[in-house]
Order: sequence, then structure tokens, then C-alpha cells
Amino acid sequence: TMPFCGDASPGCYGEVHADGEPLMGAIWKVRAELKSGLGDVAGGDLADNLLVGWFQAFNDTGINSIIEEHWLVLDDDDANIDNGTPHYSMIDAGFTAQAFPGFDLPLFSISHTPLVQVNSELQVPIQAVVTEENGTLTGVTLNWSNDGGLNYNAVAMTALAGNLWRGFVPGQTSPKTVRYWLSAFGPGGSNQLPKAAPTDAFQYSNGKSGDPPAAYSGARLWGNDLGPEGWNGSYKPDVNNYLLSPVFNFSGKTGLRLRFQRWLAVEEAIYDQAELFVNTTRIFVNPQNGNLIDSAWTAQDYDIGSLANNNASVQFKFEMTSDAGLEFAGWNIDDFRVVSLGPVTPTAFI
Repeated sequence: TMPFCGDASPGCYGEVHADGEPLMGAIWKVRAELKSGLGDVAGGDLADNLLVGWFQAFNDTGINSIIEEHWLVLDDDDANIDNGTPHYSMIDAGFTAQAFPGFDLPLFSISHTPLVQVNSELQVPIQAVVTEENGTLTGVTLNWSNDGGLNYNAVAMTALAGNLWRGFVPGQTSPKTVRYWLSAFGPGGSNQLPKAAPTDAFQYSNGKSGDPPAAYSGARLWGNDLGPEGWNGSYKPDVNNYLLSPVFNFSGKTGLRLRFQRWLAVEEAIYDQAELFVNTTRIFVNPQNGNLIDSAWTAQDYDIGSLANNNASVQFKFEMTSDAGLEFAGWNIDDFRVVSLGPVTPTAFI
């Protein structure tokens, strides 16, 4: 059966029977998972009850990823699907096997009342209640920006009584608009971020769904959603993902240029933005109007001398920000390198 094409194009196959195959396949795969886990009779009965209950309780007029959430609601036993349902793993496995995006259980819950206006130039306390859901909490970070979100400053929050955490935004000259968001972390780098917060959700693999069929050289590349099991190859809606390089020391280096191979597909920048930064300076963003769709690897060459020459601390950041609508393949990057160009010292004289 045909895989799910994504919420932006649920009718991607152009024929009613083919367009229905992703959902039909997911339902049969959920049934198979339930029968495998619970036995033929009990699993089959539960699959039947979920299907009939879905028909009766929900009016899903299109084939979209929210259908899985509706099935989980029917399976739930405590009015909170974020902490899992009795048969979550089986239902989720069935949908993701058909290339639905799946329903990720949150590691933590973050409860916070956003600040609207503060009449003070002193440091401003930010408090939140952070609760463990499906992970072990090791820390909470306050991320704030006073330049429209171009750069964020990370501040470790302090644990207070119970599940309360507090951090401070430094005092600002008035008037000033400050954006902020909170992130909670667990061991091993697991984290819980709010919707549209920056994440480092790039992958190191080969891609699909508008992505290049193969790396430019070698066997691997960096990119957004490169098509592992249950993913469709496009970047997700309402995300801000980034790929951040290690810190490079270019002390004593001049004539620096950044070169890499690019295969980029992104909606016009009034909706989605693909950006490239050298430290905090943006050196590329896709056009404001008109989608940018690469159909082959394209060589990129940037003069970064004014930003990186003799600089002991340089980082590169590829960033993807999307709205709730159309999604494409996003960034794909290969053969990334920084070169130093300068005159050659003669080795012999005449």
C-alpha cells in the first residue's frame, strides 16, 4: 500500500483509491500490531472497537496525521494521551509503519504564564513548573533574545521547591521587546522544547521526498528529515531546526572562504526560512518570494574573510524555520569545508 504523503498533500496520488491506501494500510498495520501483542482474538476485538469508535466519535474529512491522535484518545484511560495510552506502542507502530509521522510522547511538561509587559529595567524573573512525564529531568534552560530572535542567550534555571524552576532575563533599556522560551533536558541529551523553539533536528544520512537520492560524495550527508522509518522526507511544520558546527580556531588564517555542496528545497521566505550564519551574522536566506527548489547538488562559495579571518572562535549554523503550511525537503549539505586562500611562497628563484 502507498505511504502517507504528509498533511500538506494528503491527496498526493491523484486517484481516490490510491489516496485512501495510506490510511487503509495504517489501520491494517495497527490491527496486526494489536493481534501480535494481545493475541488474535483480543487484538482483533480492540482493533474493531477502535475503528468503529473512530467512525462514531470523529469527523475526519481528510487523511491527516491527527487521525492517530484520535485513535489514541479512544484508547486512553486517564484523559491524557501525553503520558501514553494502554496500547500506545502498538497503535503508534502501526501508523508510523505506513509513514505517518507518529505521536511523540513528551519527556516533560512545562507550565508557564507568559509575561506580556514589564515596567522595569531590572532583571526579570521567569518561573515555570516543569514536571517529568516520560523522562528524567536534569535541567531547565531559559533562552532569551532582544534582537528579534536572531540570537538567543541561554541561562540555566535554578530548581526551587517542588517542580518550580526560576531564571532571570537581564535588565533591558526601555523600550525593548524580548522573546524567550524554555527548554527542559534529561540525561543523554534528551530534551523537551516548546512549539517552534530552535532544535538541532538535522540528521546524518541519505534522504527522500525531494531530498537528493545520494550524497554528493561518500555515503552520508547532513539534512532535515532524511527519511527514517515513519518519516516522509520533508521538514516538519512549525519548527525551528538548526545544525551547529563545532567551534573553529582560525587564528593566523586569512583569505577564508566557506565552500559546500547544497541541495535545498524550501518555501518562499515569507513563510519558511532557510538561513546560514557565521557566528551571529547571517550570510544567506532564501528569497522572500518564490520557492527555492534545487534539483541537483549545487556548489556554494562564500567569502567569509571579514567574519572569520584571524578569529579564534567561529561557528557555522544552518537553520530552518517553518510555518504551519507547506513543507519541502529543506537543507541538504555535503562536502562542507573552509579554505584559506593566499599567495604561494616561492620555493625557488631564478
